Amino acid sequence: MHIIKEAAKALVAKLGFQTNRRIVVFESDDWGAVRVPDSDALAAFENRFPSFRLDHYQSFDGLEKKADVSALSSLLRENAVRFRASAPVFTLNFATANPDFNRCVPGNADVAHFGFEPIDKTYRTYDGDEGVLDFVRLGCGETALHPQLHGREHLNATAWLTDAATDLWWNMPVA
Repeated sequence: MHIIKEAAKALVAKLGFQTNRRIVVFESDDWGAVRVPDSDALAAFENRFPSFRLDHYQSFDGLEKKADVSALSSLLRENAVRFRASAPVFTLNFATANPDFNRCVPGNADVAHFGFEPIDKTYRTYDGDEGVLDFVRLGCGETALHPQLHGREHLNATAWLTDAATDLWWNMPVA
């Protein structure tokens, strides 16, 4: 019987989920992730390279606050009445760690070292709000928010440390 169940699961996984219903998927990436040490480093980068356009990840890099998550959760609850079949659910893809800028050593492969910190420490350290994680857990009980572990940190540590060696993020003088 176990073999039949496993074969059925494999078949469903191969074919994918199919339905005639219309489904809208809300998925949000990189909750809890930071990519630069602070807003001063980002401002220094923009001053030093004024013609370089930051991508949307770097331009809006920052931790969400409890108020952000609360507003999202409230919006979902308020609009749940409109949906007869089921209330909307928002999937939050969380990074589980971030660079620990105090422990990272930029440079080539011989000297570079990457240190990381768990996101709960990041929320306590940065301008975020350590209550975010508790609030998201509470939202899980209401089924409006569905956290999902997305990966450790969302960057290529080797390339990131090599770029850092060219002074893009560490000790950057403001022009």
